[in-house]
Amino acid sequence: MNPGKSSSPDQDALTSEVEAASLLYADIFEAVQSNDIAAVKGFLSIGTDVNQHGDAGEIPLHWAASNGYKEITEFLLSRGADIRARTQEGNGPIHLAVLEGHRDMVELLLSKGARPDEKGENDWTPLHFAATCGYQDIVDLLLSRGANFQARTMQGSQPIHWAASEGHKETVDFLLSKGARADEKGENDWTPLHFAASNGHNEVADLLLSQGADPRSQTSYGSMPVHWAASEGHLPMVELFLDKGVGVDERGSDDWTPLHRAAGRGRVEIAEFLLSRGAEVNGTTKSAWTPLHSAASEGHKEMVKLLLDHGADLNAGINDGRTAVALARKKGHKEVADFLERSVPPGQPAPDPTEAALEQETLAEVEEPGQESVLAQPAGTSAPWQYTPAEKTAAKGEAFPVPVSSGGKNKVLFALTVVMLAVLVAAGNSFFKGSGKSETSPPQPLQVTATEVPGEKAVANKQEAPSKLPDNTAVIPAAPAPGLIRVVSNVSLARAYLDGKYVGKTDLTCAGIKPGAHSLKVTKEGFETWQKKISLKPGQEIEVAVNLTKVPVPPPPRAAPAPEAQPYKRYSPPPSPPRSYPRYQPPPRRPSPAPRKAAPELPMGELH
Repeated sequence: MNPGKSSSPDQDALTSEVEAASLLYADIFEAVQSNDIAAVKGFLSIGTDVNQHGDAGEIPLHWAASNGYKEITEFLLSRGADIRARTQEGNGPIHLAVLEGHRDMVELLLSKGARPDEKGENDWTPLHFAATCGYQDIVDLLLSRGANFQARTMQGSQPIHWAASEGHKETVDFLLSKGARADEKGENDWTPLHFAASNGHNEVADLLLSQGADPRSQTSYGSMPVHWAASEGHLPMVELFLDKGVGVDERGSDDWTPLHRAAGRGRVEIAEFLLSRGAEVNGTTKSAWTPLHSAASEGHKEMVKLLLDHGADLNAGINDGRTAVALARKKGHKEVADFLERSVPPGQPAPDPTEAALEQETLAEVEEPGQESVLAQPAGTSAPWQYTPAEKTAAKGEAFPVPVSSGGKNKVLFALTVVMLAVLVAAGNSFFKGSGKSETSPPQPLQVTATEVPGEKAVANKQEAPSKLPDNTAVIPAAPAPGLIRVVSNVSLARAYLDGKYVGKTDLTCAGIKPGAHSLKVTKEGFETWQKKISLKPGQEIEVAVNLTKVPVPPPPRAAPAPEAQPYKRYSPPPSPPRSYPRYQPPPRRPSPAPRKAAPELPMGELH
């Protein structure tokens, strides 16, 4: 009340009630969360900004929309709340309303100016959220207001991809009826059928196939839906594809069969079914990997037993000569390696003992051209690095020729990157000066040397003591092999930071990581921050299990009962100190939609 102005008793009573209610909450966010419009009005009456930002960048309107409180939403909008305000993750009130399934709230926000194609986090539109959650009524509403069913996320996915990923058959059918394509390619050329197959949604897959989806459609790395079904262990899905005419040994451009995929992931039931349908147990990829190599490399003993029982060749070697035994030992799967050695039939030679020396190689194996990588690889990037024959020879410390002129004016440069040893010959004199002398770097634990022989060729030799190197030799230190960190969280789409840099959302895999100490942090709105120190050795793979816990939300305080049979009195605080309330933390909301799993495109066996 302003002095000098008269007011009625009813107005005085209302003012007292609003002021009293506003004292029950720590801030306007608590008042909104408790759906207490009187307290919200009280906060605004004492000067609280209607667009005040919380810890996660949200404004009160976000929480009103997320909880479906229409009365508070209308009041906040009437007082100037920004209908397009964004949280730190980039979502507006309409995205949160859709995510929680509040159709009436979505309709209200649209009528107040929210756009049906408003882009939020990672360019997700409200239709992406509705399709992912299977809210058919909201999907219908958004499309009737002009939402674009072909809108793409930052990664290139459309709403139909996410509806298929989550198994919402009615939503997929509805989007198809509105013009969405059953073979629409999204991120990395994944189709809706790839998503359905990967997550085992048979009804959705059957619907897509009936609408013309190609069961042999390949991702940008060569995988078909049947490969994903086998990799993820969905037997009914594999049976469906074979019944639709997909071959049991179907190969994509990556040359992997369903049995390779199942073997590398230890899917024994899938492998048994494929073998019963005539799958080739000793089929090889371009780099000569058989299903047994994949199973042994990943330590799947039961799978190894099954393959051997069906005639797998124990002595078969991949392109560099290593057998399943050597691959198992290199990965530390001693039990599998011992079992393989004991499984040699009488009269047959044991696996080559010299293969054990390959376990000490510094350089990691790489997959063949066109293989899909387990890395969190941005769309459109090139295939993984590959070795040339000369590079493989140099990695083993053997000699190989490199053309060099006799004048000593050429330079030989060896660059050992994270996963590739590249040999380049170009004009210049960085290593070899006019006199034929060279500049050498200090000796390192692992070295590769290049020696120029006048009039002949340069030769790469095994490590030698610096005192034995000829004058015209360049010594190049080798970089340690990179490691790999898999982050698996109990909460999907949590934000992961490695050494302070944002690397993506859970679940994800980070590869090409430099050995040493690293800091991993995972955050999610409504959950406590998770942090851990990680020590990564050269070539090591680590799987980190992240368990996010919800931020506790204190119950709303009870309002003091009004005096019985007494008129309203102006509120005055009690003589004792007022009760203190902890800072309001927003309640956890439904996790943002995400695919059920982020399985690797490449079977694990050929990553090492």
